[in-house]
Amino acid sequence: MLLKEKVVIRLNGRLNVSDEAGITIDQQYESIKKGSDIDLTFLGKSEYFIWGKQISLHTANLLTNICAKDVLQMQDGKTKILYDEEKGTPMYISYRGFLTEEDAREEMKKIIDAKEKYVNALTLDEYMK
Repeated sequence: MLLKEKVVIRLNGRLNVSDEAGITIDQQYESIKKGSDIDLTFLGKSEYFIWGKQISLHTANLLTNICAKDVLQMQDGKTKILYDEEKGTPMYISYRGFLTEEDAREEMKKIIDAKEKYVNALTLDEYMK
């Protein structure tokens, strides 16, 4: 379903976030402040072995309902963003799958413009009903 029908799938579940959890960005972002609600896009990759054949699945992902707990400007010019769930709304990931990393990268560039499709995505169980 993920590849054939090219649907966006919502993965419910809480990420285990520690005080040190965060992301590091290669540049400085003055527009992200402590307490800001943010969305993160990222690539993923999973390997599957089916009947002895290895298959790679690349995903373009949106992590939403998160809040910047702190924004740290690092000495190397990078920015580290510590994050947690927004109050009252659990974080979750929505994703689309692709056979190539290049296709996943292209989709990742478009996610914020198509954010509503990702935010309103159904879970796999909901698609299967």
